[in-house]
Amino acid sequence: MITQNAGASVEPQAVASLARKAVVFNDSVYSPVDGRIVEVMDGIDDNVPNVLGGNAANMIIINYKDYDILLLHLKKNSLLVKKDDFVRAGQEIAKIGNSGYSSEPHLHIHAIRHDNSSDYFNGTSVPITFHGIYLKRNDLLLDQTLIFR
Repeated sequence: MITQNAGASVEPQAVASLARKAVVFNDSVYSPVDGRIVEVMDGIDDNVPNVLGGNAANMIIINYKDYDILLLHLKKNSLLVKKDDFVRAGQEIAKIGNSGYSSEPHLHIHAIRHDNSSDYFNGTSVPITFHGIYLKRNDLLLDQTLIFR
């Protein structure tokens, strides 16, 4: 049984059933860059869709040049890499989930300039381009096409 922050109790089968209805849940996550894995977290339960989870999320952080690339809300037990692994751009590294402070399955990707190497979440955010397109907060991509801005 999984107990959510709001106090609701949900059977694991219900979580799996609801999550399967989400379009991106369990889709592959590929490394966006060549780089070294500097941090991972796994083992956090996926949330029931439409129920916000806690702060801890399954994640992978990749060091690329002077930047850290954060990939968050990954599926529990789906990580295919570990800390200190070197990954290549396009390499499958995990599955999309709904862990952490998230109410629906999605991939949160964030790039940060190294201001403080011991704190991966506080630094200077930097823009990311995909196929030449600068993405903004809450942009939605489907099949590598920007469908909502």
